[in-house]
Amino acid sequence: MTTEQMQYLHTVFQEGTLSQAATKLGISQSTISKSLQALEKELSVALFVRIHGQMFPTRQGYILLDTAQKICGLQEQMTERIQLLRSSFPHYLSVGIPRYWDFNQLSLILAEFYRLAPSCTVIPEEYTASSLLGLLKAGALHMALVPGVKDVENGLRAFPLRSLSLLLAMPAQPGYKKTAGTFPTVKMHSCLHLPFIMPDEPSVLCSPINSFFKEQQFAPEILFKSSSPKCRLAAVRAGLGCTLIPDILCQEAEGLSLYALSPPVSVPLALVISDQTPIPGELKLLTDIFLKLELERYHYES
Repeated sequence: MTTEQMQYLHTVFQEGTLSQAATKLGISQSTISKSLQALEKELSVALFVRIHGQMFPTRQGYILLDTAQKICGLQEQMTERIQLLRSSFPHYLSVGIPRYWDFNQLSLILAEFYRLAPSCTVIPEEYTASSLLGLLKAGALHMALVPGVKDVENGLRAFPLRSLSLLLAMPAQPGYKKTAGTFPTVKMHSCLHLPFIMPDEPSVLCSPINSFFKEQQFAPEILFKSSSPKCRLAAVRAGLGCTLIPDILCQEAEGLSLYALSPPVSVPLALVISDQTPIPGELKLLTDIFLKLELERYHYES
């Protein structure tokens, strides 16, 4: 198994066909096909099924796909860091974003920050739940967007933003109705017959979801685990089971049936920075812009 094969697997999943994946990677279709066939032979499992020209991962393919996405993500981070070392930026700020977190608001925040501080570069960095505290304390991250934070350790400061609601995503259900922007509710014990695709340990949602299940005394049948919500939602679309997602990913779950949990589950969202006195000027500016735009968005959506 090679990193090249992982990249091929990841790209075929993203693009849906061998020809589109080959075009994106700038290689021949036969190169990808032969490489994936060799990987299937090595592992003695089928990774994809072909339906009307589209490539769909098998159950084993979804499990390997999560590993492939992590490897590709690490390669991208390494490339970005090498480029940073080669550059001559006067100074920079690193902002931690949870892995696989589509944070659309960041582009607006950066546009405002660069308007006011054009000489400082902001570098978004993906982190896992287990690595966050170490990165913040070591100064590798200057700030981080953190779901699930209520209290922080000494040396760190948390600025509350808003709360995310967890939703249950299921394959399209007959008779499903969503009214006036609200979702029908469901109790977890009514889902005992369904297998779950769960966030794994690196996911920032793993801890709050496990705590909720423990409170409800609910022990789901786990099909597999993945940090990637797109991977989990793809498995739900394939009819393999159900999963839990934050409400900000509603658009990603189009075509599926979404249910609010009963009792509801809210995950607090906070901006965490190193507790320095005084806060460096650029970090204070970025923090202020972050809080202003995020809170404005929250009040607008509410």
